[in-house]
Amino acid sequence: IDDEYPFCSIAVAFEAEGWSHADALVFMIIQTVLGQWNRMSGAGANLTSQFCTTVAHEDLAHSVSTFFTCYKDTSLIGVYTECPKETIPRLMEVTMQVRSYVIQEIVTANVRDVVTTEQVEHAKRQLKATLLMQLDGSANIVEDIGRQVTISRENEG
Repeated sequence: IDDEYPFCSIAVAFEAEGWSHADALVFMIIQTVLGQWNRMSGAGANLTSQFCTTVAHEDLAHSVSTFFTCYKDTSLIGVYTECPKETIPRLMEVTMQVRSYVIQEIVTANVRDVVTTEQVEHAKRQLKATLLMQLDGSANIVEDIGRQVTISRENEG
């Protein structure tokens, strides 16, 4: 932490399943449910994500975004944030609550205890739209084709 700069950039990640695992899509949906928020966005604190709503209402960060970086056998799911130094303890507390509560509940199929059916359906629609928008452009299309070929060859044997 640089004492001369009043803000911090923090990334916290946890290991999850890889592309070849059946639950990879579940983690993509978890990422979408957890959401993202930026103080400068027009959404304010009226968000569908409880995590982002807490961050916004308590003014814990300037921005938060969740990420899911997937590899063949493993992946990382986590949170990246820009925040004032004085909010780090509370922001990390909220982030760890997300990890221990939301992710574990969703993975153990207790989804209804954490998020509503509407939130999950909204996340699915949002994820589909995001994935389709990522295919805009030849470089992204070639990357997607390469990933699909790699995965299909692994599944063949």
